[in-house]
Amino acid sequence: MVKLLGDICLQCIAQNLDTISNVGRRLPTSLKETLLKRLVDHDMLTDSYLPHVTYHLFCPAMRWVELRYSSQVTDEVLLQLSYSQCKLEKITLEGCSNVTDLGLHTLLSKQDRLVHLRLKDLEKITSKSLQAVRSPLLTNVYITRCNLVCNEGITSIVQHNPQITTMHINPSHKVTEEILPVVAKHLRHNLIDLNICGLYTMSDEILLSLGMHCPNIKNLNVDGLVRITSDSLSQLFKVLGSLSSLDLSFCYKTLEPQGNTMLEGIPPRLASLALGGLQIEGDRLPGIFQRLPMLTDLRLTGVNTITADVADQMLKEIGHNLVSLNFGGCHLLFDDLCLKPVVKYCHNLESLSLDLCFRVEGKPLKSLLENDERAKRMRVMSFSGCKDFSYDILRLIPQRCVNLQELYLSRVRTVDDEVLISIANNLSQLSILSLKSCSQGSDPVTDTSVIELARCCPLLELVVSGIHTLTDKSVFALANSCPDLECFYVSGCNKITPAAINYLQDVCNGRVHVVHNIPSADPNLLMAKNLDTGEFLRMDQEVYQQLN
Repeated sequence: MVKLLGDICLQCIAQNLDTISNVGRRLPTSLKETLLKRLVDHDMLTDSYLPHVTYHLFCPAMRWVELRYSSQVTDEVLLQLSYSQCKLEKITLEGCSNVTDLGLHTLLSKQDRLVHLRLKDLEKITSKSLQAVRSPLLTNVYITRCNLVCNEGITSIVQHNPQITTMHINPSHKVTEEILPVVAKHLRHNLIDLNICGLYTMSDEILLSLGMHCPNIKNLNVDGLVRITSDSLSQLFKVLGSLSSLDLSFCYKTLEPQGNTMLEGIPPRLASLALGGLQIEGDRLPGIFQRLPMLTDLRLTGVNTITADVADQMLKEIGHNLVSLNFGGCHLLFDDLCLKPVVKYCHNLESLSLDLCFRVEGKPLKSLLENDERAKRMRVMSFSGCKDFSYDILRLIPQRCVNLQELYLSRVRTVDDEVLISIANNLSQLSILSLKSCSQGSDPVTDTSVIELARCCPLLELVVSGIHTLTDKSVFALANSCPDLECFYVSGCNKITPAAINYLQDVCNGRVHVVHNIPSADPNLLMAKNLDTGEFLRMDQEVYQQLN
């Protein structure tokens, strides 16, 4: 993979807005929007450069802005956007610590065609900004970890925009459970998708307000609401007949009192169900799932009551429909015997997760992998923490599952260069790969295989934390061959230097989130470019001085 000519041209334009005459008049709006995002991602909105950005790129025809994790995005940037008279349909603002109500309120107050609003990790934003949101087209609202936003701001946004269909509130300490009846009362039949995970003090009485006002909810996430009980959910299920996606993970009180039949009352049209952390009696599970003939996505993370017999009875009923199956964290009982029913009954799987199932070696997967149709259907496979995973199966996966897009192999001892080179040569669609601590086997992972992965796979996320053998060569290969890389986790790799990481972040198209925590580096180390090969190398300072 190499950087496209179009991306190289955009990079050139982004770096020369101050020298190219009338460049703004020659660019279509779509490229102006993309250029603004890349300028923000590479922290190029300096005080001296910002006037050129606003003059050439800001225009009334702009329809979306995506500003993420940049201290250079300030009120002045948002004010200039507002002055351009643009009518935005999508606004994404995340982690911009210098944005206050002054800039955001002014921008939002002029957006009457807004459809999608996402605000996240904005530490200086209060409810005042949300009071400016008034768009008859607004349908999707996501507000996450904006710690100064309180109930008043959420109330205002639902009062003035009652047509909202998707509402995700992952609240701060100032947003309390009392906001839910207000949301339900104003959005009523329009509300389809609701995520309130994090409202930990939610009570049964307040939760039932959804049933009174919002019967059309299809997607409901109440992950972690530890105070709601089976009584309120049983009543809610009778009203929400259209419910198709439900996340009850870690709602521990829903299992009380013992013997309640709340789970047996889940609406039968459900297609996606998550019961993470709930220690449901194993003999109940087949009966629960037997009533859900449309179930395609099942997440039972951390449910340690699943034996081989339970898995067989359960998957015999629903396995033929399942597209995604997650048994991650079922470390007490889940082993290869439990995996056999997965292979036997789940013929349409596209995603399989067995993270932290320490007893699993994966040998039953051989029959799945040898079936060409089933193997090519797989898109996601996750075996992180399965330390003793079979080497033969590991080698077979890239040869057979050629359409894999995500592969998670953290802490798998059998991963070596040969496996990774096979992955690189066969998985041309692989975008996410996790190899954390794959350095415990007899054959360590080296730069050779990572360079091959960078050359052959369109990686967006790579985790190699804890692989101490890797050097800057791997980083430079990623920089030169994976221009769309978004996340790179490399903590503990003490042979990789900050200079190489900076180079990677500079040359990739967008912002690369890097986690690189290492012991203190030798202060005498420096990077030098070999003028013959063009390769960047680490060079001891004394040697450098001798050469000069």
